[in-house]
Amino acid sequence: MIHNNAMNSFSDKNVLVTGGNGWLGGAICQAFAEAGANVISVSRTLPVKSERNTKGVLYLKSNLLDPEGRDALIARLNDEFGCLHVLVNNAYADSGEQDPQRIANSLAMNIEVPLSLTEGLADLLSADISKPSESSCVVNMASMYGMVSPRFEVYTPTSPENPAFYGAGKAGLMQLTRYHACKYAHLGIRVNSVSPGAMPSPLAQEQDPDFIANLEQNIPIKRIGRPEEIAGPVLFLASDAASYITGANLNVDGGWTAR
Repeated sequence: MIHNNAMNSFSDKNVLVTGGNGWLGGAICQAFAEAGANVISVSRTLPVKSERNTKGVLYLKSNLLDPEGRDALIARLNDEFGCLHVLVNNAYADSGEQDPQRIANSLAMNIEVPLSLTEGLADLLSADISKPSESSCVVNMASMYGMVSPRFEVYTPTSPENPAFYGAGKAGLMQLTRYHACKYAHLGIRVNSVSPGAMPSPLAQEQDPDFIANLEQNIPIKRIGRPEEIAGPVLFLASDAASYITGANLNVDGGWTAR
């Protein structure tokens, strides 16, 4: 049976998005909210003074790199919500220049945090495996650089190269996706990942137009991506239309990794 209303099947479902204040996270939160979900966005900072903004998204402040803060968040969610239908592990740490602290933060955010949240919230995510339409889903935000090396020739003197530890962390996250897909299948929890391509923020586009032009010349469809082009695939993987998909990675990169 084809689910024609797959993108509108989130009415009254609880969706947790980490890094919900970011460039991609904001679009993901908005898309789920528009599809009727109860969205919980977790970030280091709150976008408004109150915890709930006018779009109906509940914003919670938590430093996910802090194990105690992360445990407190997991405990709060388990106490306050009877169930969780979707977990989107989207939060990221600034990759920047290569130094020990940035390496540690990036690897922790790509592997330790999704691992802890998925395992800590597994009871909330548990579903009736005999009812595929009631399955829950985890979507991990991987990257094209978890599969291929950056093309160093696209960088300009003012655009820092994508560091090695970033791609290594994303590759690890893709393996964690497969691991958790098998570990939690018996609980009715599907686990997949999405690998975005080049989707630089407006600030990055403004600061280095030459770099953006170089990027676009190396993308088969000749343009960078937009945040809503990630939100759609995330909603698909979390929807009933993807009820038989688990342990998979969906490339959303304009053809970058096809070469």
